[in-house]
Amino acid sequence: VEVIPNYMDTDLFKPLSIKKIPRSVCFVGRLEPQKNLAALIKATEGINVHLVLYGEGSQKTELERLAHDLGVNAEFRGQIANQNLPRTLNTCELFILPSLYEGNPKVLLEAMACGLPVIGTDVDGIRSVIQHNENGMICSTDAVSIRTVILELLDDPEKQKHLAEFARETIVQSSSLSQAVKIEALLLQNL
Repeated sequence: VEVIPNYMDTDLFKPLSIKKIPRSVCFVGRLEPQKNLAALIKATEGINVHLVLYGEGSQKTELERLAHDLGVNAEFRGQIANQNLPRTLNTCELFILPSLYEGNPKVLLEAMACGLPVIGTDVDGIRSVIQHNENGMICSTDAVSIRTVILELLDDPEKQKHLAEFARETIVQSSSLSQAVKIEALLLQNL
């Protein structure tokens, strides 16, 4: 069995010189239990963080209520068209994927291609992409661990810069369209 990982257009998903929302942490995905968003919201209670969440799902109303009840600065912006995602990702300081499980999460690859410092939970699909303290940060799925890593990154611009550069480099080298074509061509040649 050969696996061809997800890929993206690294000419479209790239760092842009646009103003970022101060202390913003972005999530893009389905608002479902798998994504562990209640833990993310609890992690940001009482701290100076602006959560920006894109997506729809069965937990939307429950998550909005939780954010309101905890006084969390969270914006639920609904679905976003893929062609608008590069610009949207570039407006945030950090990207987070706090999932309980994942496959090969394309949105994580897209955020990394945009040169965002990324945070992901210590689960198989995320751990296969993020090398902790090299091209992103890994944390546990609980609110305390998520909070610790968010604060560590928001308070360390140099670390953000380092992780962002290596995140972009990782994706260009491993998950660009040209790399996927090479992998598939080699696979076909060996059939």
